[in-house]
Amino acid sequence: MLLRNMPLYIKYCIAYFRKDSLLRNSVYLMLATGVLAGFGFFFWLIVAKTFSTADIGVATALVSAMNLIAYLSLMGFNVAFVRFTPSAQDKNGNLNTGLLVATAAAIVFSIAFILIAPHISMHLSLIGYPLFAAGFVLFCIATTLNLLTDSVFIANREARYILFINTAYSAAKIGLPLLFLSAGAFGIVTAAALAQALGLGLSILAMMHLFAYRPHLTLKSSVLGQVWRYCASNYVASIFSLLPATVMPLMVIGALGPEPAAYFYIAMMIGNLLYVIPWSITRALFAEGSHDEVTLLQNAKKAMFIIGALLTPAILFLALFGSFILSIFGRGYAQGNSLLLLLALAGFAVAVMAIANAIFLVTKQSREVVVLNVTFAIATIALVYALLPLGLYGVGVGWLVGNAIAALAGYLLFRRESIMTSWWKNFNIPITIIVAKWRYLRASFARGDKRTILFYPHKPQHFHILYAIVHELGYAVTTNPSKCHELAIAFEDQTIRSNEHHAVLQELARTQPVANLNCADISKENIEKIFRETYGYNTFVNPEQYSGRCVRKSNNNSTHDGVFIACPAAKEPGYVYQKFIECEHEGRIADLRGIIMGGKLRHITLKYKAPEARFDITSDISMRRPDTLLSAQEIEGVESFCKSLGLDCGEMDILRDKTDGKIYIIDVSNTSGGPVRNLHLPAQEYDAYVQMLSESFARAYGLAIDARLTVVVQ
Repeated sequence: MLLRNMPLYIKYCIAYFRKDSLLRNSVYLMLATGVLAGFGFFFWLIVAKTFSTADIGVATALVSAMNLIAYLSLMGFNVAFVRFTPSAQDKNGNLNTGLLVATAAAIVFSIAFILIAPHISMHLSLIGYPLFAAGFVLFCIATTLNLLTDSVFIANREARYILFINTAYSAAKIGLPLLFLSAGAFGIVTAAALAQALGLGLSILAMMHLFAYRPHLTLKSSVLGQVWRYCASNYVASIFSLLPATVMPLMVIGALGPEPAAYFYIAMMIGNLLYVIPWSITRALFAEGSHDEVTLLQNAKKAMFIIGALLTPAILFLALFGSFILSIFGRGYAQGNSLLLLLALAGFAVAVMAIANAIFLVTKQSREVVVLNVTFAIATIALVYALLPLGLYGVGVGWLVGNAIAALAGYLLFRRESIMTSWWKNFNIPITIIVAKWRYLRASFARGDKRTILFYPHKPQHFHILYAIVHELGYAVTTNPSKCHELAIAFEDQTIRSNEHHAVLQELARTQPVANLNCADISKENIEKIFRETYGYNTFVNPEQYSGRCVRKSNNNSTHDGVFIACPAAKEPGYVYQKFIECEHEGRIADLRGIIMGGKLRHITLKYKAPEARFDITSDISMRRPDTLLSAQEIEGVESFCKSLGLDCGEMDILRDKTDGKIYIIDVSNTSGGPVRNLHLPAQEYDAYVQMLSESFARAYGLAIDARLTVVVQ
């Protein structure tokens, strides 16, 4: 039965592989890195048979330095390319800017290393010869740009081309050492670097063919400004993540000599074959999350399963056959067996750290990325330095424990969000309530009577702006329609109001006005319907027919799950697709939050966000009069839209498109949340904000107003 169904099973596996981009790109990246490491294994095997151990020790230190310089020179653009290329409008400008900056950085860092190399170890003094120095600078540039171009393929979900390119230049690399036998250690470095240059050439040609890339000496300041905030922290993090592996060969050659440095490097190279598994899969996870953040945690669990299934047998294999593999390079290399075993055991810790790092990158938790990698670097380098007197075994222990500490830090940082959220709620909610109750008592005592507002079916909670307003005005809150009240407001924190509650509100409206009575559906689809009827143009697009970039978000309210997608694309149930609205101003996204009271547009909150935080709920806030940002005709249109939607009291998101000058209403809330005191706004600014809205609310609904509320809108 199994044999008969085997072709069907194979077809299913192939279909699933083609459909699942996370799995597909993970496999391609693992194969690409595996090919690189596999050919590297044979490269160093040939080198071990043709060069002296001392030459190999010096060469490995120089190659490690070259790799360190290359990663330093990336300036964070390797991460920025993956994170921002999917949504970039000027992809060529972004790529050329990154490549140019990386080239300049490689020149600076390589020259700096040439100057300090003799002070690290006398064995590195050969780098000071002019011919070797010039070659070293060029090699660092080629290595840097070859690394950076990989990010372009990952960003475009075309990791298979990294596999093809790695295979081509790694195969060519095998025979190169034989051409430079007379050059000693620098001949080994030259062979390795020429292969990198070949890979760079192949990558540029592939990018030109696949992505219409055109090399050009372009330096766009706007690109630097947009990505620097994101790049800077991730650049720092990437430096620290690479410091241990690239500095350790220099530490070993300086403390133990060139032969132990050679033994260390070969063991580390074999150990890195294991790390191909977690880092390749999490690079694919990062790319998937950059395209669709909604499924990040689901994909992270899938990634953990794949890593565990592949990593466990690989570690067991190295534990059993590591000594034999090392002895292939020569009898002396078997001295690194204990080191190799410790490097293999560290694979589990590396996996945890890699997954945490990918999650933090996608969710733009830059501080967490930095803390994770700084912890890894400091712990590992400090432990290795302290244990160097124990030889290679001490180096292995330092590496294992350093990675374990970093893995624990990654887990705690991941859990920190839920822990800190819980702590913040436990601390901030009572403070918010106490402050509101104090203001209620102060205002009601000053007025000398007790007055009530009816909210039905729900009361506003501490995070709703109406909670702060009614307490500021000194009004009590009830949900009992039979209780005496001065104002009635329909208040149900749902996208679509339930029929049962709507019937009660309609009955209540027979005897008195009810704010938001007819605003029973604030789904994106209904908002689009009213908007189109009011303005005569659309915000929605059909993703299957539309060409270009659009925003996919849930039809339900307050999900904050918007992501950019490239169209044409298949429709997904439960989501709507809105046109991309270019509302960037001076490098930031300008979002207008219109505040409606009594059916009139009373205020506009101007909210600025960084481009990479477009769909986040945090922003810089300032209050404006509507007529300073909208024309009289536009204000009339907004109020007409609110009347058709039935929105008497609430807020809406308005964007102005730079390309056509039109305004677009993309979201509405009839149970608006407000900024959090001491989190989104400082206490003094928050108090002024609440007082301003409270005065407007009281005037809109004819409520008693305290003489304290004399805030003037700037």
